[in-house]
Amino acid sequence: SINLSRLDFELCDIFAEVDAIRQKYNVPIKLLHMEVTESAFSDENATFARHIERFRQAGYQIWMDDFGSGYSSLNILKDYQFDVLKIDMKFLQTLDTNPKSKLIVTSIVDMAKQLGLQTLAEGVETKDQFIFLKMIGCDKAQGYFFSKPVPFEAAAHFKEKLPQETWETMEYY
Repeated sequence: SINLSRLDFELCDIFAEVDAIRQKYNVPIKLLHMEVTESAFSDENATFARHIERFRQAGYQIWMDDFGSGYSSLNILKDYQFDVLKIDMKFLQTLDTNPKSKLIVTSIVDMAKQLGLQTLAEGVETKDQFIFLKMIGCDKAQGYFFSKPVPFEAAAHFKEKLPQETWETMEYY
């Protein structure tokens, strides 16, 4: 997962930079995806749109990060093609205290499915939140409920506890 900001698109040929590094280390494109925060998108930036399209044409997945945190989410969904919507963690923080949060998250997941997009909820901290997300059909979840961020070496114990995906089953899971 590579997080890209508006400055990455403005200050260099970000596609050329990322793809050169990918080729140098012989990393298959299907193992990488570009995450762009909702706030990086602009209604009037044709250059930005061309960069996003270059990534897409080359086979990279484009994920919208922090969906729902900005003001023009629906226009962005209309104007750009994404593979995954990462639902902003603020919705989950108020899941138990604000009934609107559950309705909004459910609607986002439903809308994404109708648009052919996968969903990923950020900031999952409790079992109840995870169960709710599974119940409404959210495809992926991340957060402290599963693990706090850890260095690579410290994450080795996960390999023993979790079933490992193979190249063949990766897209299925």
